[in-house]
Amino acid sequence: MFSVRAKFMNFNQEQDEEDLTCPLCKTGIERVNHLFLSCNFTQVLWRHSSWPLDIAVFADKPIKDWIATILSPHETDAIPQDQASDFLLFAALAFDSIWFARKRAVHCGESPQAMTLVNSTHR
Repeated sequence: MFSVRAKFMNFNQEQDEEDLTCPLCKTGIERVNHLFLSCNFTQVLWRHSSWPLDIAVFADKPIKDWIATILSPHETDAIPQDQASDFLLFAALAFDSIWFARKRAVHCGESPQAMTLVNSTHR
């Protein structure tokens, strides 16, 4: 699994090599699985959804397994079939909110708050 910033740094060779620590939790290495699944910061968002999921179970699996669950949530016992479209919308908003918080932390130097992320996603 590639580091998010390391991958982008290959496109901009003038940029100095950065610390690859997750800009949200400041503890893990920023990789796709970490950022969206195992980061303590983003897990708060998933746990505060209408479907309080422990997404850490997906952290050691390929991200495609989590995406498959999002696209077909009714195939798991976690999401009732009549709530599948609501879950898909929430998941899309969650991914977007996580990425936006990451961008603000990296490019604006902000220290995001997990509950602010939760509140902005539940609007």
